[in-house]
This record gives sequence, C-alpha cells and structure tokens, in this order.
Amino acid sequence: MKLGFFIFGMFLFPVLASVYPASAVASVVINEVAWMGTANSSSDEWIELYNDGGGDVNLDGWVLYAQDDTPTINLSGMIIAGSFFVLERTDDTSIPDISADLIYTGALLDGGEILILKNNNGNEIDKIDASEGWPAGNKTTKETMQKSGLGWVTAVGTPKAQNVSQQEEGEDSEEANDDENISTVLPTQYIPPEEWPKIKAYAGKDKTMIVGALGEFRGEGFGLGNEPLENARYLWNFGDGSTKEGQNVTHFYKYTGKYRVVLDVSSGGYSSLDIMEVTVVPNEVFISEIKTGPDSFIELENKSNREINISGWMFHLDFQKFIFPQNSFIKEKSFLVIPLSSAGFSIHQGKNIVELLCPGGFPADSFSYNGIISDGQSFSRSGEDSFITSETPGRKNEPPAVVSVQSKVAQTEYPKVQEYNQAKVVEIKDEETSLAGLGGEANIIATVGGSYVKSRKFFYILLSLGLIVVSSLGVFLIRRQREV
Repeated sequence: MKLGFFIFGMFLFPVLASVYPASAVASVVINEVAWMGTANSSSDEWIELYNDGGGDVNLDGWVLYAQDDTPTINLSGMIIAGSFFVLERTDDTSIPDISADLIYTGALLDGGEILILKNNNGNEIDKIDASEGWPAGNKTTKETMQKSGLGWVTAVGTPKAQNVSQQEEGEDSEEANDDENISTVLPTQYIPPEEWPKIKAYAGKDKTMIVGALGEFRGEGFGLGNEPLENARYLWNFGDGSTKEGQNVTHFYKYTGKYRVVLDVSSGGYSSLDIMEVTVVPNEVFISEIKTGPDSFIELENKSNREINISGWMFHLDFQKFIFPQNSFIKEKSFLVIPLSSAGFSIHQGKNIVELLCPGGFPADSFSYNGIISDGQSFSRSGEDSFITSETPGRKNEPPAVVSVQSKVAQTEYPKVQEYNQAKVVEIKDEETSLAGLGGEANIIATVGGSYVKSRKFFYILLSLGLIVVSSLGVFLIRRQREV
C-alpha cells in the first residue's frame, strides 16, 4: 500500500510542479506602504516587498499595479529569502541612507487604492484592498502602513527592516521557544494612529494684523515626552503663497482677508502640523504732520487699537529714503515723530509729496504739501488735505490760523494751502477787509496784502503831489507868457 502511494506521488509531483511553479507559491508579500510620502515631500512615496519564504525569488516578469493602472510597476531582480525589496517613486532620494531596489512612476491616491501583486505567470500573489481608504498610515505624522499578521498597523517607517509588529513578534517568539507548548504567535491587533506617540507643533494663537505691517510668528515643537524639541525643522506656510523656514519668523500681508497659516514641525522621522488663522485689516497708520526746512520732521499717527510693528517701512521723497530699523513700533492711538536732520533726509520748502511705503515697496500713505512755512510752523493733515499750522510734534494737530489786517475780523474760513506766491484775499467789503490764511501762508498773505494797501496810499499821495506840482507849473508858465 505504501509502495503504491509512493509510486503515485512520483507521477503526481511533476504534474503539480508544472501547474504550480515555485514562483507561484513563493511567499512574497506587500509588507509596507508609505502612501503619504515622507516629511520632505508627499511625493516621496515608497513600497516595500518582503520574502518570508525559504528560497530566493526571481522577480523578472512580476508586476505590482493599482487597479486604476496608476502606478503600474514592472518588477525585476532577485529578492533573497528573508529580505526586503524597496520600490521608490521618481528617484532614489525618497528614503535617506536607503538604496532603492527599483524606481517607479505614478502616485498612489491618498483616498486609497487596490494594489495587486502578480508573478510572471499572471497569478495573483498578494493583494491590498484599500478601496474604502488606507487601513493604516498617517498623512500628518508620515507614519507608514505596516503589515502585522493578517492586518495592518500605523508606525514609524522601517524601510528594509522588520516592521514594528514583526519586531515585537520576534521578541515574543524567543520567549515562546522556551515553552514547548507554544508554537505560534498571535498577530498584533490594529492600533489606531492617535494612540501612537507623536511630536507636537504649536503655531500660536489666532491673530489680527494690518496690511503691510510685519507680524511675528513664533513656533514651538514638543517631543514624544512633551519636552521642547531641539534642532527641529520649522516650515511656515502663510496662506498667501509665501513660505519661510525657521522657528521664529516675520511676515507681512499685502491685502486684507483671512489667511490659514500652517506650521510643519519635523524631527527625525516624526512630524506634526498646527494651524492658526490670521485676519488682515486695513492700514490705520498715516503721515499726520510734516515740517520742512533744516529742522524737518515727519509725524506718524496710529489710529488703531493695537501696537504696530513698522520695521522695514520707509519714507520716500524724490531720491531720498529713510528706512525704519528692525524692532520699530508705534503704540496704539498715539503719535511717532521722526526727526530727519540726523538721518540725512531733508524736506525742502515749496511743493512735493512724501510717501510712506510698506515692506516690499507698496504704498501705505502719501502726504502732499505746498507752501512756505516760518519758524514754529508745519504742514498738518486733515483727511486728504494739508494746511499750514503751528507745529505740534507728538500731539494732536491744531486748526489753521487766521490773520486779518483790519480791526474787524470776518468770519473764519479754512481754505486749502495754496501757492505762496498766489495769496488771495478771501473777502473785501467796503471798509471791512479781512485776509484768511494758514500759518506761514497767513503771514505771507498779511505781508503781501498790507504792502499792497500801503502802496496804494503812497501812490495816491505821490499822484496828488504830482498834480499839484504840474498845476503850479502850469499856472506859472501861463503868467509868464502873459507878461511877455
């Protein structure tokens, strides 16, 4: 009987070998999937195969593909028994210090894929059905999806090394070998990502900024034991297309709106994100007063209810620039006076425009002045208009002054500053003459107007004297002719 089974087996084995070749039953599995990429780039995806069989496997003609055909990876090369085979997307830089066994193209979907591994005969060797979403792995922490028994766990990536669950099983196996009654190890259960130790990132509280003003962004990172991280990488995304690297950075916005700021902190194989919201409101800092001449100054007023960082802002006049140094601030509801003589920045008399520019060179405000001022006077702001008034550096501007050359003063009027050589009489009625002006212009108007009145009187006196002299001369000549 035994001899019959032996003879039957000798004939049956070659037949089975032809139907089920060694490669078809080889124990090659999809062991780890980094579908979320790495901390360096979400495009740095990689897949690991593992040969847990007793013999080497030639992968020539094998294929690993997604059901939507992207990616489709034609395999080649040898995978040694008990070893790993790593596939990296695009190039061999996805995993530092790990050499790829094969490079492929085509991205895995974040929402999940169906991955199928087939041998050179077209037989399905392994399959991952993640059509409803990847069962493990974390896009934020970049922890990978690792095979654990019959299931999957989320853990720090282990390219070309045993998975976390496999390491634990190996340790358990050593203990199990001491007990002859224990021959197998139960597979590790699925562990949710939130239960794995993680580092933490903190971007700060939500804040409000004004257009053009520099804002400070201070990030914090905490390790697995909630200790402050050292030598971590901090990458800021400000939500307006700009990014910066560094734990503490500054940034300004050109336009109003609400911006989502994301801080990415990475350390070793760990990373974490935190999000804050920045509300950007219109600028309420403007030039409120200017003094021209040798002792020129510019006064800024902050009408907002918050202190504003004006580092990097600048005054611009013709070819001159004055740039505010680092850590320059203007308090809320207050004035800031900048004496310009020591900075080599001068504002000449006459007519011009001084601009206030935000970092980056776009305008925050402009101030037009026109006229000649005297000592103790300056140009003050009222809306978009400027007037000559008594100077009030660091204080609220005074109203324009009025000067009259008569004892009776007409009703006060506050016209705009005009050309100093085009002084105008505001109102002249009978014997009641009043001249309205502003500061130095008022003085100029009074001087020009007074000289004009005195000149008319002097002209009439001379004219009268001239008429008397001519009349006397005429009478004299007539009498002379009669005597002759």
